[in-house]
Amino acid sequence: MVLLHARLTVAGLTLVLVMAITACSAPVETAPGGAGAGPTSTPGSTNGGMGPGSSGGSMGTADAGSDGGQLASGGSSAASGGSSVASGGSSAASGGASVSATGGAFSAGTGGAGGGSRGTGGASASTGGAPMGAGGAAPGSGGTSSSAGGASGGGAANGQCPANAIFCTDFESGAIPAQALFFPEYLRPTVSTYLTIDATTGFNSAHSAKFAGTSFSQMLGIATGTSTFWTRVYLRSDADMSMIPGHATYVAATDSNGDPNMGQYVRVGEHECQLELNRKSDDKELLSNGGTYQCSGGVVFAKDAWICLETFFSGADREVRVFVAGVETTPLHVTDWGPYTYDMFKFGFENYSSPARNMWYDDVAIAPQRIGCH
Repeated sequence: MVLLHARLTVAGLTLVLVMAITACSAPVETAPGGAGAGPTSTPGSTNGGMGPGSSGGSMGTADAGSDGGQLASGGSSAASGGSSVASGGSSAASGGASVSATGGAFSAGTGGAGGGSRGTGGASASTGGAPMGAGGAAPGSGGTSSSAGGASGGGAANGQCPANAIFCTDFESGAIPAQALFFPEYLRPTVSTYLTIDATTGFNSAHSAKFAGTSFSQMLGIATGTSTFWTRVYLRSDADMSMIPGHATYVAATDSNGDPNMGQYVRVGEHECQLELNRKSDDKELLSNGGTYQCSGGVVFAKDAWICLETFFSGADREVRVFVAGVETTPLHVTDWGPYTYDMFKFGFENYSSPARNMWYDDVAIAPQRIGCH
């Protein structure tokens, strides 16, 4: 879903228009005016229309089930189509993996033998465990241990702020760190509408960053100074992912200046009631259930639970990895996306077609090596 923002000046008054179209590209600012519908894409896909005064729309090739397509400059309409929820409704069906409870407990759905659980102080996965049911997220290759002191994929630390961290905060100062800039930039004068420090909840602490997620983008961006880095966030949502077929982003790596409409973005978020990986350029997407476009299986975040989410981005090596509660979500591991020149990490809530909700972030860290959960 693309969120279209526009500012129109009439008789000295500036109005901000927000329009939504059904394509999973970043929010796009555009001038007001008519728009024609774009052509219908392949099954399970959607694409945007052309801008004012144009007929039809152009779209990029997308895999079946992804929200493919490119929006022409100024576009503001969406063609029919889009991802649908399979019969059976929105649920984390058997065979999938769910994540819940403070600290991010990780459990397998029925039909899978792999997985394992994680409590405070360390995470584990079964050695050589089988995938978590048909289409479910599998544990890390061959099974791993990510308790304090080490883990596969980069040598996790003890989960606190590493000495060589690029960025690390627990928000206990009661303020947003100066390194973290709010985007989109034009909303900074009213940032308190969308982002506050919540003194009532945190992950094992008193404070966290609360995003009042709406129907467009509200994220914090931190310059990384490198295109290869690890990240760790604890996040919490007041919505149940298993009931949300729509698309939204939680964290992302980008080569842009932070503008959600500019540059390349590789994004981790939700779609089809599960965790997913998506890139902006052609809207290619991977689902954590292995690719089935229905609300069934995959990694699911429970409502009101603190979840440890780790990501590894290597723009030069074209690699992305995603870990939940210390266990790698292998269906989201890619080695051929790029090369990209990432220089910023963003976290918050960028909405394309999901319901608005509150999201909290705590213990956010970026480092050259894997940081780990704690």
